[in-house]
Amino acid sequence: MTNPRILLTGATGRTGSAVVTQLLAKGWPVRAAVRVRDARSDLLQSRGPEVVVADIFDPGQLTDAMRGVQRAYFCPPYHPFVIQSAVAFADAARETRLEQIVGLSQWLAGPNHPSLMTRQLWLIDRMFAALPGIAHTVVNPGFFADSPYLEMTPFAAHLGVFPLPVAGESRDAPPSVDDILDSLPAGSVDSSQLAFEVAAKAAFRQTMPKAGPELLEPIMKVDVFVPDQNVGDVIGDLNRRRGIISGQEPTPTNVRIRAEVPLSEMFGYIGDLRSNTQGRGQFAMEFARYAGVPKNILEKVKEQVKEREAAKK
Repeated sequence: MTNPRILLTGATGRTGSAVVTQLLAKGWPVRAAVRVRDARSDLLQSRGPEVVVADIFDPGQLTDAMRGVQRAYFCPPYHPFVIQSAVAFADAARETRLEQIVGLSQWLAGPNHPSLMTRQLWLIDRMFAALPGIAHTVVNPGFFADSPYLEMTPFAAHLGVFPLPVAGESRDAPPSVDDILDSLPAGSVDSSQLAFEVAAKAAFRQTMPKAGPELLEPIMKVDVFVPDQNVGDVIGDLNRRRGIISGQEPTPTNVRIRAEVPLSEMFGYIGDLRSNTQGRGQFAMEFARYAGVPKNILEKVKEQVKEREAAKK
């Protein structure tokens, strides 16, 4: 079986060149996209990858670079209009029917972050995730060992404190660039849309029993208005429907019964109410809350699910 070809942007940069090296070591065919031909791109080509020149802001050049490629790594350029490069990348990926995109993002990416770059990375993540038929893997690195840890060492020596938002007494070493980059090749070669679906199903089956899941059902707040002589029959019917009577009070024309009843028990209630009150009863209901399904009802639900699954086979 031939491994799919992988396109890497920013291939001469710090993360890109490291990913190229790791993928080649694992035997994966690599196409490295560089901005210009220079000494760095020549050195990179000497390691074995196919090298192409492509402007990451140019949809046409990116499309040409992606032809014959099944997967791609998007390394966002440090640029105030980085989202334009991502739009061009997404358009090329859709045009060439790419299988998967691995995108380098930030752990703080969000719509309200003060940094324009970080806000754009959040938009890029959402845009790639919305591409139909293309699996998307997000790599969210945190602090690197060299930046900002080592860069802050002179300030720490001067101030006597480490000027970073970290706390605790952990003695774990900060992750190095190589440590974090290990996840990029793994995301490129071990991920696909089908793989994610299979992994999600397996994770669900393994974790749900341990988490103690509970089946919930909607509980409705019910107000029933009936003649005084029919109160007993109506309350008895509500009790049979697993209803909990919360009170009753007289009104100028009848009696108001307040109760909470599972929604599943209210289907067909209007017919029974009219029968019990000779057509003079009325009711109204609205959602109140969710509550756990009783054990005897839960067993019935399980049996129904098993019957439906068996019918499909």
